[in-house]
Amino acid sequence: MTNELLRRSRIVIVCGEIDSDNVFEDIALAQKYHIPITSLDRIIVCELKKKKSDLK
Repeated sequence: MTNELLRRSRIVIVCGEIDSDNVFEDIALAQKYHIPITSLDRIIVCELKKKKSDLK
């Protein structure tokens, strides 16, 4: 991911395994620019919790 594209992003979503140096560099840059980082697994967990709380 280029620096320009990363700076325009509001959130970084990591898909798949984090085993590449490029992914680690993107995560480090996102942290430097205070951009939230998450993964698809974490978003799904949050959505499920939200749906359960709406049912109560």
